[in-house]
Amino acid sequence: MEQYLSVAGLNFAITTDANLTIDDWARTFHGFATPQAVPDAYKIHFADAPNLRLIFENDAQKRQLVTETEDCTRLRYYVGDATVIDAVFHKNATYAKVRMTIHSNGDALLEVCRRNANNYNIDTYVHPLFNAAMSIYLLRHRGAMVHSSVVNDGTHGILFTAVSGTGKSTMARIWRECGAHIINDDMNALRIDNDRVVAHNIPMQLYNQSPRSSQIDAICLISQSKENFVRPCGGTLATARFMSNTLCHINDSRMTGIHTQNVADICDRVKIFEVGFKPDTDIVAMIKRTLDETL
Repeated sequence: MEQYLSVAGLNFAITTDANLTIDDWARTFHGFATPQAVPDAYKIHFADAPNLRLIFENDAQKRQLVTETEDCTRLRYYVGDATVIDAVFHKNATYAKVRMTIHSNGDALLEVCRRNANNYNIDTYVHPLFNAAMSIYLLRHRGAMVHSSVVNDGTHGILFTAVSGTGKSTMARIWRECGAHIINDDMNALRIDNDRVVAHNIPMQLYNQSPRSSQIDAICLISQSKENFVRPCGGTLATARFMSNTLCHINDSRMTGIHTQNVADICDRVKIFEVGFKPDTDIVAMIKRTLDETL
């Protein structure tokens, strides 16, 4: 079985072994499947491998990446001729293996193996690993993923970014109440296209969305404040603050350098503002007025 997924202009071919099927597709990635085969799609393969043992525990080049989930004790990767991300699971976990391999020539393969052969759901574990794949592929396409909400009011495309809990979704809601179009209120993929920065939404586990995009005219570094304010900022500090909210899943000096350059190129093309706000619609009028005067 094969399904195609197009995100941020990057095409993914999702396949399974003959004894597995992908179900629940419409709920998980509604609106993102492409109708026909795409020759240059990146491959994501779902397979079955009962009783598989991991073999990289003593690899001197391995690096710890993340983290704890219900099934996965840690996620590791190492860099050699190919970059490999490997998941290590509890013995009673649903999965035997999740491995993503990115070769130096740009070819990539994501393997997800269950302990038991049955129908396979694209579920909550694969979603964050897909984000890891996206961030790596974007390195090769002048882009980056960023924790952000993006809105378009018909005149300007605006990206709001900050640490979790600061108000990205709240800002998106306020703009929606004022008639703006929401691209995504949590995570967006940015790409430089013909010297413009374009934001694309990505599949979200709890959302049914069709692909959306917007040119980005302003980046707003937001914070909660007792008084609304909007002021231009720029230079190395502004770029560093923006970069802190982007995703770079690889601790390899060459790829980290590419990510850093991509983010710097994005910041060179978009005006950056520091924004403090209260959760009311007054901030919308203030930002619009500032952009009309500045851009």
